[in-house]
Amino acid sequence: MAFIALVVIAALATASITRLRAGWPLVLGSLFTGVVSIPWAILIWVSATPCALSGDGFLTATGDCPVQTTHVVSAVVFFSVPALLVGSGAGLAYAAGRSASAHRIFRSALLFAAALMLIWLVADIALPRVVPSD
Repeated sequence: MAFIALVVIAALATASITRLRAGWPLVLGSLFTGVVSIPWAILIWVSATPCALSGDGFLTATGDCPVQTTHVVSAVVFFSVPALLVGSGAGLAYAAGRSASAHRIFRSALLFAAALMLIWLVADIALPRVVPSD
């Protein structure tokens, strides 16, 4: 939970940095967002694999490890990873050239990724889980 909160805060904070009109905070925020997207991708990949790493693979059910709703939600939320990376790249482009299109892409991608992460967090808490039989 703490890591997910960190990633969401990083995306939202980086998206809000553009109001400062400062280059270095924007570059550092974009780089940090790009770096945290790597463990976020691993977390989502593991979450979308039934029974974590003991299943047969990504969204492949076994007799003891069915594909639950939370796994499907995790697979959908995997789109937050490219959104974070696109946002990071656009943030660096915006810091370098102050392009209006890079600014739009930067903010939109990071806000989209943050929204997907929040959806995943709510879904992971609210959706039912099937406990594998021993």
